[in-house]
Amino acid sequence: YDNVGGDLNEGFEVAGPAGTDLSSYQITLYEGADGSVYSNRTLTGVIANQMNGFGVAWFDFSNVSGTGVQPGPDGFALSLVEGGVTSLIKFWSYEGTFAGAAGPADGVTSTDLGVSEGGSGTNSTPIGHSLQLCGTGTSAVDFVWTTWTTTNSMGSINVCQTIPNPNDL
Repeated sequence: YDNVGGDLNEGFEVAGPAGTDLSSYQITLYEGADGSVYSNRTLTGVIANQMNGFGVAWFDFSNVSGTGVQPGPDGFALSLVEGGVTSLIKFWSYEGTFAGAAGPADGVTSTDLGVSEGGSGTNSTPIGHSLQLCGTGTSAVDFVWTTWTTTNSMGSINVCQTIPNPNDL
């Protein structure tokens, strides 16, 4: 979201068990200054089996509302919509925390990723690098955010992630 020379290939990967239908999930982008929503997208597709029964799906947000993913402090939420009820799954932010003032994270304080690209608008992150969850496991708590220094994975398991074989657990 804050690359040298312009923001390219901005988006999100959603990870989970292979076969998960993503049509009931949404990503909401938040403006950190006032907690408002500046974009909301219902996801599509099914997660493929890329490693031991898990995988990821890539969603391009390069031209969201004509701006792409904004420099922080801003944030994003992942939520599940079932039977007309929206349930917040995660609400992350970058370059600071704030409270959501609308959408699925209304009234919820974000969790800062703890890493950022370029640092507060300096645009120093090389194109192709990304913020990624790294670690070993099968649950979100098994991974930590890091600034990855190689090409972003855009639809593949991150190079810094290992999903163990269920027979080895």
